Amino acid sequence: MKKPKGFHKHHIVPRHAGGTDDPSNIIYLSPIDHAEAHLNLFKLYGNPNDAHAYNFLIKNIDESGNFISGFQGRKHSDISKQKMSEKRIGQNSGINNPMYGKTGKNSPVAIAIKYNNKIFESISDLAKFLNKPNKTIWNRIKNNPIKWGYEVLA
Repeated sequence: MKKPKGFHKHHIVPRHAGGTDDPSNIIYLSPIDHAEAHLNLFKLYGNPNDAHAYNFLIKNIDESGNFISGFQGRKHSDISKQKMSEKRIGQNSGINNPMYGKTGKNSPVAIAIKYNNKIFESISDLAKFLNKPNKTIWNRIKNNPIKWGYEVLA
């Protein structure tokens, strides 16, 4: 099926969960529905790519529901797409994976982090409190939050 004008191509089973570019795994969604789909996928799998996709889409939808950005994504050859798909198969799908999207106070999918019974609204806030780089806190949360005494609040 050819992509209808104004609609976005979306993978039913995300590629990060082993989905392929097979036409049976593709659906066409309005920009708003596409953003909502990525938000739901983020809630389901916790994959930061879905959080980033949601944030990107929602920031580029005008009040009429039209996508306003000229960004259409990187173009890949069929061979490259096949290699990327093969590489993703068998990788951790993000289910039960403690990896969360980069956050900020204004992010619609920002996480909160509890540390020593204090709640921080973002990784940046916790990093400032601990006088550590954001990347250090990000890696601790991604790899082993319990070891560092962090509780990630969805």
